[in-house]
Amino acid sequence: MLKTEIKTQEKALQEDCPIEKIELAKENVVEQGELVKIADNCEHVVLENCMETISAQEIAQETSKENAENKDENVLEEEQAKKDSIYDDLNLLASLLDKTVDDLKEEFYLLQIRKIMSKLQKVIVRYNMTDLELENLFYCGGQYGLGGITVAPAYLDSQIKQNKKNFTGRLKITSLIDFPFGESSLKGKVANIKESLRLGANSLAVCLPSSFVDKEQKKQFKKQCKKIYRQANWWKKNEIGIVLNASDINEENFSIAVKVLRKIKLSFVVLAFGDANIEEVKHKLVVLNGLGLNKKLYVLANVDKVEMAVELFRLKVDSILTPYADSIGTDLLKRFNLIAK
Repeated sequence: MLKTEIKTQEKALQEDCPIEKIELAKENVVEQGELVKIADNCEHVVLENCMETISAQEIAQETSKENAENKDENVLEEEQAKKDSIYDDLNLLASLLDKTVDDLKEEFYLLQIRKIMSKLQKVIVRYNMTDLELENLFYCGGQYGLGGITVAPAYLDSQIKQNKKNFTGRLKITSLIDFPFGESSLKGKVANIKESLRLGANSLAVCLPSSFVDKEQKKQFKKQCKKIYRQANWWKKNEIGIVLNASDINEENFSIAVKVLRKIKLSFVVLAFGDANIEEVKHKLVVLNGLGLNKKLYVLANVDKVEMAVELFRLKVDSILTPYADSIGTDLLKRFNLIAK
């Protein structure tokens, strides 16, 4: 723009003008020429500064990249050193025990799998299982290290016989009474409790209606819990608990239930969810944990993956009752290429 003005003014000098105007125009031309030079110099300085800034940024990026690479190398070296140390320790232990490292790894995997499985109980509530299915189930339960088998009273006798025959009574057998809604009379529940104890059950889980855990039914809830405890506690080694349909219970109801249960010497409380999604189960467990329940907490739900089970264990669940317990055990053994021992 400035150069255009200069040319315009130089052209004006060639026209007929008074000498004063010509001199003034010359002075303007000189001044504006100086401005052009200054602008060019400024532009050059700014460009140089930008290039210096870009160069500094590139150097900083290269330095940061080199530092990161060096750090990664150091981390990799440390990790490799740890692995070498662990492998040396395994070799030493294997030598002392006269075993191979692979043997030790397999024993470790089995130990951890059985820790998980000890917190699972197989639930049987359908009434069309054959004797062979029951026998196979019991065998697998012992192999996987299940925490127990929970059955409807109709299967109790056969399960207890299998327990004595194959595992000398080691597995916990729980009688699941009045499942799923707990709607039979208190008298009917007491009769089932007595029969279960007579057959040899070492744990009892009695279902109660979820409608009991509200303000209007609070006294009835307390009465039935006390009665169940007194009837089942004639032998101190028995575990006695109640089952509540958690899908029908809100936060206020949970608070009422916990206040009652704190004062009764039951061993555990089972929250039954059925087909509820995992997020609903987790939410209600968080609510219950916040209320300070002083009993073991079990969950009865269709948990069919070990990942789901582990999530619930993290929320202070002591045991999971699921129809898929043995399937979870089989899946774990397959994942690690193990044979149940």
